[in-house]
Amino acid sequence: MAEPVEQIDEAGREAFAERGLILRKGMIPRDRVDQVRDEIYALFERHGAAQDGRWTADRPGDELTAKLRGPIKDRMKQSPACQALSIPALEDAAIELLEGEEVRTFTDRPQVLFTPPDAECWVVPHKIWHLDVPRLGVGRCPGVQSFCCIDTVAPGGGGTVVVSGSHKLLNDHGRISSRDVKKRLSRLPWFTELFSRTNGERRASLLSPQTIAADNGDAVTLQVVELCGEPGDVYLVDLRTLHSLAPNTAARPRLAATQRYFRASTAEAIYVGTE
Repeated sequence: MAEPVEQIDEAGREAFAERGLILRKGMIPRDRVDQVRDEIYALFERHGAAQDGRWTADRPGDELTAKLRGPIKDRMKQSPACQALSIPALEDAAIELLEGEEVRTFTDRPQVLFTPPDAECWVVPHKIWHLDVPRLGVGRCPGVQSFCCIDTVAPGGGGTVVVSGSHKLLNDHGRISSRDVKKRLSRLPWFTELFSRTNGERRASLLSPQTIAADNGDAVTLQVVELCGEPGDVYLVDLRTLHSLAPNTAARPRLAATQRYFRASTAEAIYVGTE
């Protein structure tokens, strides 16, 4: 878990610049988060996966997971409660982290992330590491992604995992796709280990801070961080930060909501391919 910050002050901005993420505890009012959770659990009950607000399904296979994802997505597209998670304070925080620049979103509400219980043992994932947007090579943060816990996300409970510090790498190489970012990073020993199937001491070493020499000679501290928290907790993450899905060894699904706030001056460049 990232070190929580009380507000986006100079210390908060410095922590974000150094690590690529910060945690705001209880940023979204609990009543708003609970309403979204209740709506989702009503869908679970309708499909026989929950009872009395508790997850009751056996560890699901792909069929049940696929069966639930569609109804959740469709319901949240229409849900006023889901839209209400986009509180003004989130946009204000993104603006503060982007040196006061105006931001844009391409959706009016967050996307709900659903990871059912699907594993007996938690491991640092070796695949599906990616970026949601290409690197633009402009040398600054292109935007902020928020991750809000809708339900408790305990360690090992399926929370998104991110590589803290990875936003500092490959910032002077021009526009790079997510696939090429991963390919270039794989040449560094730390990322070779991250992308390897080998276990052993891999988990402990990747979850502990390690300082490496970047290709430009800078010292960069890297660490795999699991986005865990209580309902209403929000992580604010630099869009250049490498991240992945993670196993869920808990007895209930991971439920979170995510939304992206793009720096207005680079928002179009991310999607149209020009800077």
